[in-house]
Amino acid sequence: MSKVTLRKKPIAGGKHSLFLDIYPPVPNLETGKLQRKYYLKIYIYTRPKNNLEKDHNKETLSLGEYIRAKRQLDVQNRRFDFLSDSKLKSNFIDYFEEEASKREGSHNWRMSINYFKAFAGEVFPFTHLNEIFCEEYADFLLSSPGIGRAKRKIKTNHCGSEIVKKAGLFSAMTGFRYSDVETLLWKELQGSDGNYYILYSQEKQTVQNIIPYLIKQFNF
Repeated sequence: MSKVTLRKKPIAGGKHSLFLDIYPPVPNLETGKLQRKYYLKIYIYTRPKNNLEKDHNKETLSLGEYIRAKRQLDVQNRRFDFLSDSKLKSNFIDYFEEEASKREGSHNWRMSINYFKAFAGEVFPFTHLNEIFCEEYADFLLSSPGIGRAKRKIKTNHCGSEIVKKAGLFSAMTGFRYSDVETLLWKELQGSDGNYYILYSQEKQTVQNIIPYLIKQFNF
């Protein structure tokens, strides 16, 4: 099995560029060739001069480690789409619609798409998906006017149980089903302050998944 290692390469301006070293190399589905290096297009300062640059290095390395862990799982599960530039530039909305079509009659999926379009528009490249966007979208879901028949904000919808309400919001923001939330363990919450993620295996699946957890958005 290939191992994914986070490495750095000197570049101009007293900086190092971060990249993933995948060995043995894995196939690039777009070119058909084996690929070993995957550049993250993020950098750190070689010799940080102040606290701002030190904080930048710390946060960037933490982000790089998160991406490394995610790509390691992708490689283990033989998902190599992340190497394809055309895939990353394609429209996420099309992918969202395609997944929803597999769940005919699901009102929740249709409403999820409607909310996402209301915030991001009809065209949204995969490359625009990042932590900042997710945080802004979470704020939008919790504060924007409702677009369903009731026209109520999601956050203000009535629920008789505070625990059920929090579990519902958690499920909405992570994509977890009730059965996944019910079996989730604290040890599956990993990472460090500002860059937490959940490592878990969904019910009836043998592959592991990894998702970012916006811990600042919720008071659980």
